[in-house]
Amino acid sequence: MNELDTERRAQLWTILVIGIPLLLLALYGSFIFGAWDWLKRCPPDCANVQYPRAYLAGEDFTGANLDTANLAGAYLVEARLARANLYFANLQGADLTGADLAGANLRAANLQESNLSNALLQRADLNGARLFNAQLAGADLRGALLATASLERSNLRGALIDENTQIDEKWRLVWDLVNQGGQGRNLVGSDLSNADLRDTDFRNADLRQVRFDGADLRGSDFVGAQLAGARLTGALLDESTQIDGKWRLVWTILNQTQWNRKLAGADLSDAYLSGVVLRTADLSGADLSNSVLVSADLRQAALTGANLRGLDLTEASLRGADLTGVDLTGAHLQGADLSLVNLAGVLWDETTVVAAKWRTVRQLITDGGAEADLAGRNLSYANLAGADLRGADLSSADLQGIDLRGADLRGANLTNAKITDAILDNADLTDAILTGVDWARTSLEGAILSDNEGIGD
Repeated sequence: MNELDTERRAQLWTILVIGIPLLLLALYGSFIFGAWDWLKRCPPDCANVQYPRAYLAGEDFTGANLDTANLAGAYLVEARLARANLYFANLQGADLTGADLAGANLRAANLQESNLSNALLQRADLNGARLFNAQLAGADLRGALLATASLERSNLRGALIDENTQIDEKWRLVWDLVNQGGQGRNLVGSDLSNADLRDTDFRNADLRQVRFDGADLRGSDFVGAQLAGARLTGALLDESTQIDGKWRLVWTILNQTQWNRKLAGADLSDAYLSGVVLRTADLSGADLSNSVLVSADLRQAALTGANLRGLDLTEASLRGADLTGVDLTGAHLQGADLSLVNLAGVLWDETTVVAAKWRTVRQLITDGGAEADLAGRNLSYANLAGADLRGADLSSADLQGIDLRGADLRGANLTNAKITDAILDNADLTDAILTGVDWARTSLEGAILSDNEGIGD
């Protein structure tokens, strides 16, 4: 009897010490992971619920409050969400195929990469919603509010839109193009950036200055289209995109950075190439007339004999480029870096917009600068190799980084000139006045320095 009592006491002790705590823990877990939503009666009160990747196909959330709910990746196919409040809800990657969202509040909701194919969105408020790369094919958007929605790369094929749909004119145009096509249309200057335009017919369309930046153009047909000035930075093209070889080359240059490109004689006229990297490229004899290369990198590029008439090189870097025989008539070079550029034989006139400094450099290298008054002038990093500067007054001039190889500086006045980091190899400085010259890090190999006044001072 005593042994039996002892055994029962042990069992009771086990239940009290281990069993009851485990039961309480299970009840607590049930409360945390399920009972809380039950107590809140979700739906209708589902504010801030956490249902990521949940299987909710066909569930009824009609009129429910899902304010700030996390439904990312949820499977909501044919779910009933009419008039639901989904303000600021996270629906990224959710599958809402065929879901009923009529009259729903989706303001500021995250619908990126969501699937809304064939969804009912009549009169839904989507202002401020993020719909990047969303599938809206076949969705009913009649009367929906999309004026401030982000629709970049969203698929609008087969979507229903009417006169009551509030949508930015850009996206209404995109919707029209993907559903009706753009064959032969005049779309000059239109903004189609970041649009999903796959398989769109643009044959014989006027697409001059159209913004296709970041647009998906795979499978689209551009045969016979005018693309002068069209922007293709970040656009998606593939082998199924039908486009003239000239514009495919422009797209390649814009989107595939490569030094030492071989583009001699290439036709790049009327192209938008802003920000392009063509460093050390061979563009000799190329036609770049009327193109836009704002902020382009053309350092050390070979442009000998190229046609640059009307070219926009604002803020472009041409440091060390060879412009021998280049035609720059009507070109714009505001803020362009022409450091160490060979301007010999460059053609330009009063229509060429270029800094006075570089006009002076061109004149000195082309016509010579004997006896010229250049006192205090900024000629830093100019390429004046072989220039005739006999007797020129260069006192206090800024000649930092200048290339004066083989230049004739006989009798020139260089008093207090700054000639640091310069190259004066084989220059003739006979009888030049060199008082107070700063020669720091300047190469004078083979230079003639005899009979100078002030040399070494």
